[in-house]
Amino acid sequence: MHIQNHFFVMPYSNLSSVLDAAALTPLMTQANNLQTATASHSVNLTSVEIAGMYKMNEKRQALGTRGIQIAETNASLVPSFLNVAEAKKDMERFINSFALESKLEQILMGIRHGRMASGSEVMLFIRGFYKALESASEQNVAGAKALYDELAVFYDLPSKPDAGEGSGEA
Repeated sequence: MHIQNHFFVMPYSNLSSVLDAAALTPLMTQANNLQTATASHSVNLTSVEIAGMYKMNEKRQALGTRGIQIAETNASLVPSFLNVAEAKKDMERFINSFALESKLEQILMGIRHGRMASGSEVMLFIRGFYKALESASEQNVAGAKALYDELAVFYDLPSKPDAGEGSGEA
């Protein structure tokens, strides 16, 4: 790690892998297979449905588990319009879906951070190259001014990293 303009720039040694079309294709195939495999366990909810439903958190998970246990051992107290077996299946699906979701979020976070780190490395390169073109242009190096002007249209980088895309993500 070294200091550049009062912020830390980290070399990402594991970003030396190539993620080109040849490497991406089998990963996308596996992702598509996973999407197909989980389709029967997935539900697409509208924002209205989400807003109107009960949400289960850790405390409510314990309530659900214990409530189902009590209902099983006290069947005579369970109204006929409630189905303990279905509630057990829903609870098991919730617990196992949460485990799968957590694993996928770990994978997604690693991919997201890899993308962010790669983008940062590119922007560091572009920043240095842009400054080199500026210097070459000032020295009247043939062709440098036209290239500098071409990149100037896109160049809006601050002197140090901003709180742009991905900021606040762990």
